[in-house]
Amino acid sequence: MLEWLDSLDTQLFYTLNHTRLPFLDEGFRFLYTFPNLTLLFSVSLAAMISSYLFRKKQASLKSVLGVLILISCTVGIADASSCIFKGTYERQRPLNSKPLVYFLDDTAWAQTPANFVPKNSRSFSFYSGHATNAMTLAVTVSAFVPPVAPLAYAMALGVGYSRIYVGKHYPLDVAAGWIMGFLYGSFAVYCYRRMTSFQQRTRFIPRPAPAAP
Repeated sequence: MLEWLDSLDTQLFYTLNHTRLPFLDEGFRFLYTFPNLTLLFSVSLAAMISSYLFRKKQASLKSVLGVLILISCTVGIADASSCIFKGTYERQRPLNSKPLVYFLDDTAWAQTPANFVPKNSRSFSFYSGHATNAMTLAVTVSAFVPPVAPLAYAMALGVGYSRIYVGKHYPLDVAAGWIMGFLYGSFAVYCYRRMTSFQQRTRFIPRPAPAAP
């Protein structure tokens, strides 16, 4: 069963990795060679969430900060869990284990040769941290800013696909990352809503009057 799944995963990887499109080559090369774009995206996202909550929900500054902290912590936990799992499973990345894999080498595209000899690396593949983080972010952001849900989920899917395209992950790595990210994000939103609902209920519970002397 596992051998069949691994074979199917490898075949699907080659299909997706070898389907080359010039605009994707240039687009992914640009995105993966400018790490500051991640910071810019994070700041823009925080500003968008804050603006929406202030305008549409009339939320307090404390509530907005709570949401931003929740999202940051959830994504951080999701990322750490993927790193732990990678070290446990130790699946080699495609570009380190398969021939004829297109991959991004710094600022240029390259391909492993047909006679490529697999090499052991400490950078493992299963499951994808990028896919996990992107889906966690999509779930949590969509819960608090519903209008951006289509864009958020589309970006999560795009991030996962890009990891196959650049030769870093197999499709199964990405699918597992999406599933884990969805679970982390959903659980965080559930806990946050339960907590805020409890606080709202207890806020209006009348306090007993002090006993008469």
